[in-house]
Amino acid sequence: LFSKFMPENIKYLSSVFKVNDAAVPFTAVANAFGVNTKQLTPAQYPKTWADLGNPMYKGKISAGRPDKSGSAFIQLAVILQIYGEEKGWDVYSKILDNTVLSNSSGAVSKFVNDGEAAIGLSNEDTLLRYKAGGGPVEIIYPTDGTSALADSMALTATPANAEGGKAFINFMLSREAQEIL
Repeated sequence: LFSKFMPENIKYLSSVFKVNDAAVPFTAVANAFGVNTKQLTPAQYPKTWADLGNPMYKGKISAGRPDKSGSAFIQLAVILQIYGEEKGWDVYSKILDNTVLSNSSGAVSKFVNDGEAAIGLSNEDTLLRYKAGGGPVEIIYPTDGTSALADSMALTATPANAEGGKAFINFMLSREAQEIL
C-alpha cells in the first residue's frame, strides 16, 4: 500500500510522535474547549471535563454527536480514559445534560464564535481560526487531560511522481509549512 520513505525533515518532529517507515505525522490536533468571551467571564470558564457537568452550563454547551463525529468520539474516549469507565460515563452523562448536540463537530466552533453557544467542545485548530480572526473565542485545554492526534501522510506504493511526493512530504515537515499549518 505504501512505500518505505524516511524524509530528511523528520529530524524536526517532536519525539512524542511515533514514526514508522511509511506514515509520517505532520500536524497534531488537540481537543479543547472553546469559550465565547462575551458570554462567560474567565472565572466562569470550565477547567476540566467534569466542570462541564455543572448545572450552570445547562443549554450553554455545544458538542458533536459521538456517533456522527470522530472528534466527538475521541472526546468521549478521553473522558473514559481519564476517569475510568464507571466514573467516566457519569462525567459524560452530566456533560450531555448540559449540551446541545450537533451532527458536525466542525459547526461547534462557529456556534461559539457566533454566540449560539457559550462553550464548544471542538478541535483546537477550528477554534483557533475564529480566535485568530478576532472572534470572541478563548481556547481552554482541560487541566485533567486531553488528546492530541497526529494527521499523517505517506507515499503510495506506486506513486505517479515519487520524487514530487517525497519533496512534498519534506516540505510539509519544514518550518515554512508548519508555520502555515
